[in-house]
Amino acid sequence: MKLAEREKAAAMFGGAEGAKSGGAGAKTFEPGMVAGAAGGGPEAMDEDAMPASGPTAAQLLALKAAIANAATLEEVQRLETALTTGIVPSNMTL
Repeated sequence: MKLAEREKAAAMFGGAEGAKSGGAGAKTFEPGMVAGAAGGGPEAMDEDAMPASGPTAAQLLALKAAIANAATLEEVQRLETALTTGIVPSNMTL
C-alpha cells in the first residue's frame, strides 16, 4: 500500500466520523435472524412462526403400524429408515 493511499484512507475513515460510517453498511449473517419484509432489515425469528417439518403424529403411528405388519425384511428396513429420517414414503396411505 502506498503512502498516498494510506493518507486517503485515513482521511476517509479516520476519526469519529470514519468509525461510524465504516460499520454502518456492513451486512452480516446473524443466526436466528431473517430478513424482514418491510425495509429488508433483520428481525428476530419467532419459534412458533416457523413451519413444522417432519411427519405428523398420525404419520408416525402409520409408519410404526406398517413396520409391525411388514412382510419382508427389506420393507421393514425401508420403513425404519423412513421413521428415523422423518421422510414419509409418498406411497404410504393413512
